[in-house]
Amino acid sequence: MKQKLALLFALATLAACQSIAAPPQVRANAHALSQYVFRGLPRHAHPVLQGDMTVIMRTPTGEAVEVGSWASLALTRASGDGALTEGLGDSSGQAGNVLESRFRVIAHGDVGDTEIGIGLTTYDFPNLGVAGGSTAEVLAYWKGRAFWTRPSISVYYDIDEVEGVYADLRLDKDLRHTERLTSTLSARAAYTDENHAEALYGAAVDGLADLGASWVFAFAASLRTTLTCTFAYSTLTNDDFVDALAARGTGFESDNFWAGLGVSWGY
Repeated sequence: MKQKLALLFALATLAACQSIAAPPQVRANAHALSQYVFRGLPRHAHPVLQGDMTVIMRTPTGEAVEVGSWASLALTRASGDGALTEGLGDSSGQAGNVLESRFRVIAHGDVGDTEIGIGLTTYDFPNLGVAGGSTAEVLAYWKGRAFWTRPSISVYYDIDEVEGVYADLRLDKDLRHTERLTSTLSARAAYTDENHAEALYGAAVDGLADLGASWVFAFAASLRTTLTCTFAYSTLTNDDFVDALAARGTGFESDNFWAGLGVSWGY
């Protein structure tokens, strides 16, 4: 049902755009990470492989529609340390098992010096064979420029299982080290309402949810291929969330650091 909803959203968005400038662009990414952390919560506290593919269709006037899919796979047999394999036994964490997959449709365009967009994301959790094994969110975002940074605000609303809000404020700073080597420094802070907090963190408390920072290096190996190296950190800021996660046992840390290597292709 959620995939049908996403496809209907994509078709409606394409119809609203009226015409698509050919040819579409295709972007693909693959990343190996030391662990998978989502909104401050360890989803899987062991190495994962994450990949995505996105098709980008642009209109003659500059608007764009992006349709893409994403998945996270376990790289080891370890299980139980994280929200997606909690208490599910050894089989849930076997190498190659899909821990989570997503399908996303986003429409965006420029307004002056800023970009605004709306979208829909469906989530599927194959290991969770109970209610909550899938859900869907609508999102809206704004991206701009202020002084030497690129600020952005994203708001997510779960329209299915949770019916809760998560909002993210982010600042990015791009750095150029050589002609082919660049990096992006990022800092973020997020808000959650009670419904989202209870579903994700286990405590129905609204307010500041988590803080995060990352440093991503990108090396242009060729015209269409980019190699990346990521260092990231996040921390939960609410003691109720920390206590709720601590009660759930091993693998649920409130402070998390991870690193990874990746490759991106664009056509």
